[in-house]
Amino acid sequence: MLGAEIEKLNRGAAWSPSYFTERGYINRTWRDTNCPGPFYFAPQRESRPDVLVVTNHCITPEMRLAGMNEWTAILAGGTLNDFQWRYDELNREILDALDAAPSGVDEQAAWKLIDFLNPNGKFPAYYNPDLTQDGREVQVLGSVSLCELTGRTLTSRFGYDGDAPVAIHLSAYL
Repeated sequence: MLGAEIEKLNRGAAWSPSYFTERGYINRTWRDTNCPGPFYFAPQRESRPDVLVVTNHCITPEMRLAGMNEWTAILAGGTLNDFQWRYDELNREILDALDAAPSGVDEQAAWKLIDFLNPNGKFPAYYNPDLTQDGREVQVLGSVSLCELTGRTLTSRFGYDGDAPVAIHLSAYL
């Protein structure tokens, strides 16, 4: 079984120059599997001087290099493609929002962007494959957080989708 998994990683991956454009996707949908296993650096997408999109998936090159091996791919299972899709989709949504509002997005629009996988959004089946209508039954795996640096607030949703986000106002701690 292990040999078959390693063989899957070593076969050729799909490639297109469009994968590396500013609004490109390596995986067009969250179910696609075009990533070359763990053996690549995710492309830097945005080129605007006022935008930087990062994820919590290997923030430094050293972390990424350490993860470029078969064992990491086996442990990550099918989620390697998911990481890339979420990054690419969030990048496109941020750039589209800034195109529509060149002076910047407000806090409400920023929350909608970071919470783009909310079961009531464009991808209802991502966290809610049964399409349950009761948000109290749909778990938020991890948390969704918005750091608003000017207003010094941190807003997070965790627990269940039906739970209201919690906001901490950091100015109270100065």
